Amino acid sequence: MGQKKAYNALIQDVKPNSIAEEINIQIGDRLKKINGKPLRDVLDYYLLTENDYLVLEIEKVNNQIWEIEIEKDFHEPLGIEFSEECFDGLRKCQNNCIFCFLDGLPRGMRKSLYVKDDDYRHSFLHGNYITLTNVHGHDLKRIIDYKLAPLYISVHSTNPELRMKMLGNKKSADLYEKLKYLAEHGITMHTQIVLCPGLNDGHELDRTINDLAKLWPWVSSLAVVPVGLTQYNYHANEYLRKFSAQESKLVIDRIKHWQSEFLKKFNSRFVFASDEFFLEARVEIPDENEYEGYPQLENGVGLIRSFVNDFRDYIEEKVQYNIIRDKTHVIVTGEAAFPMLSKLVKDYFPVNSVKIIHIKNSFFGYPVTVTGLLTGSDIIKGLKDVPLNNCILLISDVLLKKDQDIFLDNITVSELEEKLDIKIQIIPNSGSMLAKALTGGE
Repeated sequence: MGQKKAYNALIQDVKPNSIAEEINIQIGDRLKKINGKPLRDVLDYYLLTENDYLVLEIEKVNNQIWEIEIEKDFHEPLGIEFSEECFDGLRKCQNNCIFCFLDGLPRGMRKSLYVKDDDYRHSFLHGNYITLTNVHGHDLKRIIDYKLAPLYISVHSTNPELRMKMLGNKKSADLYEKLKYLAEHGITMHTQIVLCPGLNDGHELDRTINDLAKLWPWVSSLAVVPVGLTQYNYHANEYLRKFSAQESKLVIDRIKHWQSEFLKKFNSRFVFASDEFFLEARVEIPDENEYEGYPQLENGVGLIRSFVNDFRDYIEEKVQYNIIRDKTHVIVTGEAAFPMLSKLVKDYFPVNSVKIIHIKNSFFGYPVTVTGLLTGSDIIKGLKDVPLNNCILLISDVLLKKDQDIFLDNITVSELEEKLDIKIQIIPNSGSMLAKALTGGE
């Protein structure tokens, strides 16, 4: 990577009453160096500003170069935010995974959705899963020196030959050596396996689980998730198919066997099946204690249990007798979560006071059934024959671009409101927030 883009630390925001505002740093300026050192990313920035004396080299909007000396408290922030976190450029994926979900996206979506991020810095900063195929010796040293933990690693298989086949990259075979090196230097990692039927399941799954467990506690958890497919990659090769209900049950049973072994050995279950396996197998979601604090919640491991418990807790503890019924609430959900959500609402709300509508995903097509991939056009199609008079439509923010009211197909919330002639309320993706909205909260 080098540092050929190390000077592109473009300043996007300056906080009011901050040191940066006081010394007249402005939006559009570029931070080039701190104490004579160029910056690769915000990690360098955070580290270098943890001092009480700084010399900043700033390139102003008019191309003038300013050198500014600052004396401050050791941990006092400068009050600067940047347009990008990786000043030397985002590290993109070099793999050609046979199961890559981005290869299953239709054309015409916003460009950012097609970016294959495989940057270890985003793994630390945001919990993004990375493969480590583009991480070299100097990167590993930097991870250790900067103590960048936890990291989130996509493993898929610890069989070198099989991993090369799955990732389509000869450089992917040395993963286990990298994991061992990081573990030996005290870097905590959460890992995942994207499971493909007939490829890395069965005995290969056993091998991977066993190998990763040897690195516990530094490999702290392992999530097993089924391959995610759309109509655009479903028939791409022999491995791209859904797990059947029976196969899903076998995966759950296999993982439960390992969990019982690890509970004895580590006092931790270590490996967890994602909710999709339980939904497909029609098996009850485990109790909350079996998720051990939800270390892989963002990976869909325990998300349903967390949602259900938060919903019930809010209703039963806070607003049991304060349910507003002057309007009918409409909730849209994917087909997978429909049975759970229907039962949950039925337990607490009168018939017809809340309508749960499962929406077929036409945009991505079969076999996508999760709520998070519903689009504005899917919702329009799914509600075209539903009476919406005197209704409020509740939309989870998981359907929208972060910090923006726009769906995956670029339809905005205001456009959806106009098309359906209905008031829409956006709610955070949690059980307690849904319960609050249904009982009159904002």
